[in-house]
Amino acid sequence: MPINYAVNFEKEFVDWDNLFEFLNQFPLFHNKKIQSKFLNSWKKQIISSEKTSYQNFTNFDFNKEYFPLKILFGTQWLGWSCLLIDKIEEILFNGQESPCKIPTSHFLDEAEHLKGKDFFEPTSKIIYHPSSFGLFSYIPILIFSPHFPFPCSRVIDGNHRVKTAISENHPDISGYLLTEGFFFNHPEIFADEFSRTIFLFCYDLSNFVHKNYFSDRFLPLRFNKKIERESTLFQLLEISWLQ
Repeated sequence: MPINYAVNFEKEFVDWDNLFEFLNQFPLFHNKKIQSKFLNSWKKQIISSEKTSYQNFTNFDFNKEYFPLKILFGTQWLGWSCLLIDKIEEILFNGQESPCKIPTSHFLDEAEHLKGKDFFEPTSKIIYHPSSFGLFSYIPILIFSPHFPFPCSRVIDGNHRVKTAISENHPDISGYLLTEGFFFNHPEIFADEFSRTIFLFCYDLSNFVHKNYFSDRFLPLRFNKKIERESTLFQLLEISWLQ
C-alpha cells in the first residue's frame, strides 16, 4: 500500500501480485527464467521499500514543498514518487546550473490532454497542471524531462507560471530540464525509499522493454552479466538478481 502523495498522503492499496502478473506479459528478455528473476527481485525490493517508508512515515516533513510524480509504464500506473522541490533547487543553486529557454508552445495542459481519454496517452509535449492563475515571474521552472521512454515530460515546479506565461503570450519561459541522470545521482531528492524505488523500477522496465533482448548471440553467462550491469537494481541499489 504505497502512500498516495497526491491526496494528502493517504494510504492506498496496490495488489503487487496482480500488478507483476500483468507486467510479466511484456517480453523483456529472451529467457523466461531471467525475466522471472528480474521481476521477482524488483517485487521484493518494492515491497521492502514500501514497508520502510511506512515505518518512517511519522518523520515525514509536511512543511517542505514536494511534488507527487505519477509513475507510468506506458499507460499502466505503478505508483507515486514524491520529489522534494526544495532539495532539487538547493542542488541546482549549489551547482550554479544555468536554466534554458523553453518555448511556451511546447507545453500542454493535462486536463486538455486527458479530455475524452480513459488513459494517459504518450505525448511529446511538456505536461503542466495548474489549479489557478498566478503571478508571472522569471524564476526558472523545474521539468522532469527523461531520456528513457516515458509517456511525457512534466512540470514539477512552476505550473502556475507556465499557465500565466501562456495566457500573457510570453514566447518562452526559463526552466531546468531534469533527466533521469539527475535523479540517479541525487537520491536525496526523493522523499522516501519507496519514491526512489518505484522510479528506478519504471526506468528499468522502460529500458529493457525497448532493447529487444531476444537474440541468442550471447552466451548465457555473458548475457546474464550484461543485462544485470545495465539494471538500476544492480547499479544503484547494488542487488544482484541473477544468482
